[in-house]
Order: sequence, then structure tokens, then C-alpha cells
Amino acid sequence: MSSHAVSASLNGDEVKALLDQTVAGFSVLQDGRFVYVNEGLCEIFGYCRAALLGMEPETLIHPEDRPTFRRNVALRLSGVEKSLRYTLRAVRQDGSPLTIDVHGARVLHGGRPAIASVIVNITELAESEGRLQEIASLLTEGVYVADEHDRLTFINPAGAALLGYDAGDLVGRKAHGTFHNRHPDGTPYPFQACPSRRAMVEGQVVKAPVEHFIGADGNWLPVALSAAPILHGGRCHGAVVAFHDITERLGYQKALEQSEARWRQLFNASNDSVFVHDPGSAATPGRILEVNDVACALLGYTRDELLAMSIADIDDPASIVDGDSVEAQLREHGRALFERRHMAKDGRHIPVEINAQVFEMEGREAIISVARDITERKRAEARIHHLAHHDILTDLPNRQLMTDRLRAGLEQAKRHRRALAVLFVDLDGFKQVNDVHGHDVGDELLKAAASRLLACVRRADTVCRLGGDEFVVILTETAGGNGAEKVAEKILAEIKKPFEIPKRTLRVGASVGVSVFPTHGQSAEDLIRQADDAMYAAKRKGKGTFVIAGPGG
Repeated sequence: MSSHAVSASLNGDEVKALLDQTVAGFSVLQDGRFVYVNEGLCEIFGYCRAALLGMEPETLIHPEDRPTFRRNVALRLSGVEKSLRYTLRAVRQDGSPLTIDVHGARVLHGGRPAIASVIVNITELAESEGRLQEIASLLTEGVYVADEHDRLTFINPAGAALLGYDAGDLVGRKAHGTFHNRHPDGTPYPFQACPSRRAMVEGQVVKAPVEHFIGADGNWLPVALSAAPILHGGRCHGAVVAFHDITERLGYQKALEQSEARWRQLFNASNDSVFVHDPGSAATPGRILEVNDVACALLGYTRDELLAMSIADIDDPASIVDGDSVEAQLREHGRALFERRHMAKDGRHIPVEINAQVFEMEGREAIISVARDITERKRAEARIHHLAHHDILTDLPNRQLMTDRLRAGLEQAKRHRRALAVLFVDLDGFKQVNDVHGHDVGDELLKAAASRLLACVRRADTVCRLGGDEFVVILTETAGGNGAEKVAEKILAEIKKPFEIPKRTLRVGASVGVSVFPTHGQSAEDLIRQADDAMYAAKRKGKGTFVIAGPGG
């Protein structure tokens, strides 16, 4: 961005208005103080524009991160670094913490040096990544996270141990450039062909049944890996890669080719379930020809029982969504990597990752399938997915899930020509509770309020927390405004009742704004905005009441 462009932005009413519409914060810093801020920055920190203008930005930064902030400001003003991007911990006006991404550049404002910065609140992303790291640290297979520039931001203990490094020695280094830049034959491995890079570019999970990492001692580590892109805010921020050592599996496959006796020894030495079966067909499922002891123990069958069954007898039919694709891979490439759910004798369903390979057995074609129990991984993935779509404090759906559900509800309402209502709920007096009793008590109050809101609606309806003391209720199949009014009155009555928080009794109220589809808007954004405006109208009326949006918005 040129200095002329920034000057034009700060002098042009149309561009100022555009900056105020963006969710990101924008500021211009000169002589150590804010000389321009947009509405996005006000919303991030909870200050009005008049309070921020003239303020020293250091007061918003966590004390431990202020030296970093001062150093980066000096680098840009001196011209050593014209543009920098970094992350800081900060504090809102109400004292609550947040994490911000700062992208600033040196510009001229009024003919003098200044710094123009774009600030994005990445608190939810930071919290989700922290929980991902906690979960990944418990896994027995290797997991690492790389940003969009391939820099390692995290590797779990199991992954560092497999590579022969200390985790601290790897963080900050290029993942591909450090341990994945050559093939075992010595030829270069282009970064563009790396599964983690492909996952970032393609925006989807990329699995590789056989790859080779270079250990700290220079030796090759054969691995199977799965790379998933980290998507947030409409862009890819990097990739999460899970990998495990397949030395045993490769050695096992080699032994099959060399000696049947050696094959049997390794067959039962594997830690994974192993099945040998006929290829089968759509009409005739592949009969099981051999199994190892691990498969018998996991599924609860004896070897003789399994040998009388087919692969179809242990595969959950609902988990076979890619059967044609797997058959094509086996036919064209001789191997395939896929997932299934195996059905145990006692009725348990066990998620497994299967590496299947075609080979010749006693003069005929057969398939050997190595099935790894991935129950632990699936639980971690489900937990991570839940954290990404729910509020951490109340466990209610967050803003992203609310928007998805509201849009889905609108599609149903339009299709069946029925009403849908949105209630914007804001607690009256919550700030005083925080100020007097502290944030821990405030958090308990928010959780109790969330429970009461859930009790006011049906299971088909949705209660979300937007942040702070703001909640949104989505009522499906409502009887227009009358139905929404009844729910609003019920919410006001429930919130008005005393809250029994440990060692204290608290009283707050609520202000509720109501918008109804199709009267007040056709889109999720319109209905939320109308309900929000109506909520503020309720507050102006004296709080403790509800207001329905005006006709047509």
C-alpha cells in the first residue's frame, strides 16, 4: 500500500465508510498515538472511537508482549522493515483477553511517517489451536502443524521422537525443507508435490500410504501420513499432518515376498489387524483366507469363525461410501488407503484405517488388508470439530454454527412457506456483575443464563452465544410474531428470576429484539441486523422488555 493511497483513504468519506463496514480493525498510529481508527477496531477492543483516538496503543497490549510491539513499531518507523505481520496478546476494555493478528506498514500521513495497520481478532482460532495441541500431545502417532509458509508451529512429542528431534528444535523450521525434501534414491522432492502443500492448495484431506521422512540421524523413516488443511475465515492458514512409522508394515510386506515362514511370523507380530481375503465382486463378497491374532482379539471372533466369514460380514455397510473408488485404485494401482467401521462380535463398531494391497498367493490374486484401530483419532477429530463450532464457556453453538443453522432454517421456511423468528437477547446489568464480583462469577452467570434460555425453547430451536452477554435464539416453525412474543415473554420472566451462584444471589434482566421472516428480511444477515436493532430499542425503552422490529425493517 502506497503512502498516497493511505492518505486518500483517510481523506475520502466513501473509503472511510467502507473501512467502517469491515469486521477487521484498521488504525493509523503517529507519534505514539492513534490518529485514525475504524469501527472494526472499536468493536474488537470494546471502546468508542473518541476513547481510542489519541490513546497510546501500548495500553491495549498484554504487558509481556509490549516489548515486541515497541520493537516492531521502531523497525517500521526506521524503515528497516516497511511491513511486518505478527501476533500479540491484548486486553479489551472490560478486561477480557484476546489474541490479535497485526499486519502493519510504514506510510506517510500528513507528510510525516506513520504506521497503518490491519488488526484481526483471532482469539477463537488461537483457543482452538491450543486445544488441538493439547489433544495431539496425547496421541501415540506423530502430529505436526505447519503454517501456509511451511513453518512448523507445533509438533507433538510422539512426532518429534519418531524423527529423533526435540520438539523445540523443530518449531520455527521449514517442515518439508527439514525432513521431507529428498526421495530415498537421493532425487529432490519438490515442495509442490508434498501432501501437506497439496492439502493447502486443494483445500481437502490428502492421504499418502507411503512417504519417507529424513530423521535427525540422517536415516530414512518410512511413514503413512494424512494431511488436512487449516481453514479459517475463508482462507487456508496451513496444514495439520498426522503420520506413523510403517517400518514394520513395509518389512512385513517384503517378508511376504521372500518367505512364507517369515510371513507367518510377522503376520502375528503386527500391532494391527491383518486380513488376507479374495478380491471378491459385487455378487460374491471376498472370502477371508487368513487373519492374525490381533484381528481375532479386536473383533472377538476365533480364527475359525473369521475364516468362515467374508470381509462383507465385518464391514459396517453404512461406512462403505467409496467402494467403487477403492476397487478402482486396487485395480489400477494395486493398493488403496481408506477407512471403514468394523463390526465386532459383541456389537461394537470400530473405526479403522485400512491399507490394502494386491499380491499373489499360491498362484492366485489375493488382497492383504492391514487395519489400524483409529478410535482415539476419531474421538480427537470429533472433539476438535465440536470446539470449532461451539462456545467454549457455555457449549452453545457459536456465531459460525448459528449462521449455518439460520441459513438452513430459512431455506426450509421458504420451501414450506412458514415463518421463522430471530430473538437477539442481551443481559441487563451483566457488566455490573463482572465489575463487582469478578469475571469468574460472571462466567458462572452466563452458563446459568444459557441453561435458562435452552429451557425456554423446543429441541428443534437453536440458542447461540455470540460473545460477551449477547445470545441469539432461532425459532423454527413459529406462528409468526405472536409465537415469538410468547417466547420473548418467557425469556424475560426466566432471566428476571434470581440466579443462585455459589455463595451469592444475583439479579439481572434482559432486553430482547425480535425479527420475523419474511416480514423483516429474506436473509440471515437482515434478520440478525433487524433483531439487533430492535434489542437496542428495547434497552432505550428502559430494559427488561422486548421490541419487535418495524415493518419491512
